[in-house]
Amino acid sequence: MAKSLVGRISYKELHPLSIAEFAPDTKNTLWVRGGFPSAFLAQDHDKAFDWIDNFVRTYIERELGVSILRAAPMELALFLRVLASMHGLLVNFAHLSQV
Repeated sequence: MAKSLVGRISYKELHPLSIAEFAPDTKNTLWVRGGFPSAFLAQDHDKAFDWIDNFVRTYIERELGVSILRAAPMELALFLRVLASMHGLLVNFAHLSQV
């Protein structure tokens, strides 16, 4: 059961990192792992991808599944993967409704 965070949470707006803030030799790592510090700074790709998988699972199970979307975690994970695969394309809602 989800507990309310009313009165126990504060927000701090953080701006994304600029590509200029990374050393030129790390841009490939940034492209593969993304800009989350824990993934970007991991010792190898396996550890970075483990962190990313755990982050996405936690986000799906605790945030989306409880507060925003009412669907099974596996369905939300599939939905996010489909959306990620469509990045930069025109939105086809008919296709999304069939997934």
